[in-house]
This record gives sequence, C-alpha cells and structure tokens, in this order.
Amino acid sequence: MASKFVRNSLLLGAGLSSMARKAVEKKIHELEQDGVIDPEEAEKLVDDLLGQVEEKRESLVQTVRAEVDRALKASPIATKKELAALEEKFAQYKRNMASYQVDHGSLALLKRRYAKGEISKKQYEQMRRELAN
Repeated sequence: MASKFVRNSLLLGAGLSSMARKAVEKKIHELEQDGVIDPEEAEKLVDDLLGQVEEKRESLVQTVRAEVDRALKASPIATKKELAALEEKFAQYKRNMASYQVDHGSLALLKRRYAKGEISKKQYEQMRRELAN
C-alpha cells in the first residue's frame, strides 16, 4: 500500500511538472508574441521557472518518502529483514526441539530399559555417557 502511494505521488509530481512546463511555455510564448520579452529572455525565463518547478518536485518527492518512512517505522508492520530474522529463529528453534526430543527421548528409553532390568548399571552408565556426547 505504501509503495503504491509513493508511486502515485511520484506520478502526480511528474504530471504536475509536465503540466507546469506546458503552461509556462505557453505563457512565455504569448509574452513573446505580444513583444513583451525577446526570445532569448523567454528561453532563460522558461529555464529558470522550470528549474524552480523541478526543485519543488524533488522537494515533494523527498517529503513523501520521509513521511512514508516515518509511517512505516511507526507501524507494527514487520520489514522483510525482520521477517527473515524471525524465520531463521523459528527454524533454529525447530532444530533445537528436534534435537532435544531425540536426546531426551533416547535418555528416557535408556532409563526405562535400566528400570526394567533389561540392561546393567554399567551398560546404562556407558550408554548415558555416549548419549551426552
């Protein structure tokens, strides 16, 4: 949504700039036709006015970008980078849980076998040490 807003704002700025250029050129041409200014002055005036329009357009673009950035930072929306970091943390959590379940499941099974008398204390201690490594 924000990128669409920025894109539309930039298109609006470009459209206004284009409209301003045409309006300025038309008005200057009228002044030339009426003999108010000579062609050389007209060209310089057009360049000056259009330079000012471009500066205003660039200022508008910067303002829109700053406002969008400010709004995004203030919103609870996660960035792609934050989501990627969260996904990596979740994947690490899943790996840790799988390892934990295997380790503790094996130890629980070993304890049950020892409790049932299926293995000796020596075998139990040896297997427990191996599982710990």
